[in-house]
Amino acid sequence: MGPVKLSSLTRSHGSARAALLVLGVVMLALQSGGEPVVETLRYERDLVTTDQGWRFFSASVVHAGWAHLVLNLVALLIVLLTVGQSMNALQVVIAWTFASLTTTVGLWFWNPDVNWYLGASGALHGLLLAGAVPLAFAGHVVGLGILGVLIAKLAWEQIAGPVPGSAAAAGVAVIVDAHLYGAAGGILALLPNAWLARHPARVSGNAQA
Repeated sequence: MGPVKLSSLTRSHGSARAALLVLGVVMLALQSGGEPVVETLRYERDLVTTDQGWRFFSASVVHAGWAHLVLNLVALLIVLLTVGQSMNALQVVIAWTFASLTTTVGLWFWNPDVNWYLGASGALHGLLLAGAVPLAFAGHVVGLGILGVLIAKLAWEQIAGPVPGSAAAAGVAVIVDAHLYGAAGGILALLPNAWLARHPARVSGNAQA
């Protein structure tokens, strides 16, 4: 596969940033709904395989408290300001969906001791990776930097545990495996997102008959 031109990656970054802003607003709105909303949407091991399968996806948009939410909104802002230029709105949705699902499915299969989970951190790791890889292939220093930091962070967490201070800042225990599973979803999302990057006319409906 040849190098990806940066100009082809940035054509729809406005729509990607709009999608990221909408995601942030949704998180704020759900947090304002209080504990009943959070308890209805968070991942719960005993419920996700019954008639409440939506929890596999919705766990990534609810948080344990305002401190937890603010921390993830800051991370979302970092995504918006850095790798958002490498995706359009549909690619953001695909990456977020893949990463959200692999986060909770990963917890289901490989972390049976985790009874409940919530928060955007796993999905954000996947979204960052899905955005950084195309930029890195294009030789963009931001993509290369984000990718390097992300890989180093994931390696640190698997070896030494959570980044010091992260649990205190979030006000909730950090499940580092969720970050790894979310990153795996970002990798999976690279496949459909790469296809979309090469066939924008088919997606937008602007192709001539």
